[in-house]
Amino acid sequence: MTIGFIGTGRIAEAMVEGLCAGEGPKEPILVSPRGAVVSRGLAARFAAVEVAADNQAVADACDPVFLCLPPDGVESALIGISFRPDQRVISTIGTMGLEEVGRWVNPKARLFRAGPQPTAARRSGPIAYHPADPEVENLLARFGTPVPVAGDAEFSALWCIVGLIATFYGQMEEVSRWAADEGVDAARAETFTASLVAAIAGDGVEGEAGRFAALADRAATLGGLNAQGLRAFRADGGMEALRDALESMHARLSGR
Repeated sequence: MTIGFIGTGRIAEAMVEGLCAGEGPKEPILVSPRGAVVSRGLAARFAAVEVAADNQAVADACDPVFLCLPPDGVESALIGISFRPDQRVISTIGTMGLEEVGRWVNPKARLFRAGPQPTAARRSGPIAYHPADPEVENLLARFGTPVPVAGDAEFSALWCIVGLIATFYGQMEEVSRWAADEGVDAARAETFTASLVAAIAGDGVEGEAGRFAALADRAATLGGLNAQGLRAFRADGGMEALRDALESMHARLSGR
């Protein structure tokens, strides 16, 4: 099996890093010349990676082929490219549904949609994908945790959560900067914040539906700082702002 990538931006780079991590032999990986700096860098770092002559060379030699393109670059990258009907083509273009991507995949290959994260480089993080397929799931499991979903509608809702990554980091920056303003060493404040978030996030990874509300209730002890902080955050519209951001992204993905 030769794994192909058409488009080599940050997500493709993370996926290749995840695929090439660890010991043992690796499958050949063929990357397109699009994103030449990243492509050449990956080939220089990993013996399994080779830069293809063009996008058609990737389509000819590989199964599966990952499409890691910006939405405005899909047409120019895929127009005229021929895929095989039995070939697995996996789109990681988060803002485009399968029907839209399928207009540029000819002839019609076995088309999938997946949402790997930058954390793929560390082989971690959820990867929503559809339609369900054992071979695709096994491949995605090599750089994350596959989460099969019902279709584009469910994928888009989960993709909006991914759209809060920058917001999450922005909140961590604000919290740690506040601590620094109060006299804490800046690096120490950031390390403390990151360590705390990593520790408490683990409590919510597994469990029944409704577990986040239960964890919040447990943390917000009567008269404690957590109860005070949650009350102030809600009173100042924090939850509404969060939901507004999600609704805005969802409207964009839904074409509303």
